[in-house]
Amino acid sequence: MINLNPKFYYPSRQMKRYSLLIVVVGLIAFLQSCQTKINGTWKNDHIEANLRAAIDQQNKKLFKVLMANDVVGFKELLSPKLIDSLGSRADSVLKMISVINAPSYAVLDEFYTRSSAPNSTVTLSTDRKDKYDYQLGYVAMTDHTYASVLVTVNMPVNYAILAIYGKYDNAWKLNVIQVGRYSIVNKSAPDYYGDALKQSKKGNIINAANLIYTASNLAHPAGAYIKYKTDGQMQALFQKTIADANVAYHFPVTLDAVKGKPQVFAVIPQFIPDATHPGIYPLVRYQSNVPITDTVALKAENNLVQKSITTAFKGLDDEQYFIAYQVFNQLPTAQAQAPYHGFLQKVK
Repeated sequence: MINLNPKFYYPSRQMKRYSLLIVVVGLIAFLQSCQTKINGTWKNDHIEANLRAAIDQQNKKLFKVLMANDVVGFKELLSPKLIDSLGSRADSVLKMISVINAPSYAVLDEFYTRSSAPNSTVTLSTDRKDKYDYQLGYVAMTDHTYASVLVTVNMPVNYAILAIYGKYDNAWKLNVIQVGRYSIVNKSAPDYYGDALKQSKKGNIINAANLIYTASNLAHPAGAYIKYKTDGQMQALFQKTIADANVAYHFPVTLDAVKGKPQVFAVIPQFIPDATHPGIYPLVRYQSNVPITDTVALKAENNLVQKSITTAFKGLDDEQYFIAYQVFNQLPTAQAQAPYHGFLQKVK
């Protein structure tokens, strides 16, 4: 029989408590199940503290074995996939990295990515809204990945260490390890690009060429994995500056104002580790008829070269503390270095 006028039923207080408990427990279970399925990327301070601490320990182990050339310890940190990829090259790769011999490192950036599709392409961005912004791209071999961008500190030339970990069961193992030059005297590629642009606008072509060349050597501190957002602009300035230099200068350039007419065959960037003003400065390489063993005559000639060098190369001394020189009798070749004598001009 169908009751068309049913009575309403009011549960007791105890039944209400049980019902509420069931609802709350059910809601927590639902939220937890949703949480495990959330995909996305978390950066730096937005990464859960316990996870950051766990990876911090892995990074410390990694840095220690890299600097110590500890092959056994290094291999213990690698994922099976990376071990297979490196094969017998693991020892030689570690040996090349260990020559950096850095005292310590800092964490530049960290990215934790969770995805339900392993082997998917991941593209991340720092989004600082400044000239140091970069993109990090890689293939996620596992559904949980953690990328640490580490930078050595307190060195004239500092290096970036990209460590990308994958989660295998409950262990984090390295899927990617990449090391490259990051900065020279605490200036990275965007800094040298800015300096090159400034020199280019002044018409100081050789300075601009040296600076953008330096920027290009720092532009990919982790190979193809890291790309500055100004990469396209740096490449454009590189092409323009080299083209301008090829039009303005035809090497060798003869210094007609100097007796004996020495010929400059190259002006290249050179790192000078001066205690007060370390940095990248022009290195002028020229061929002289003065015997390389006659250091007194070479010095007298070089004094004249120093006085005429900015006539030959406009603005070479602009914003420089030093200009370095190498004097040759025979030109060096790719197969053999020729004897030379060096001089250092203090501009400021």
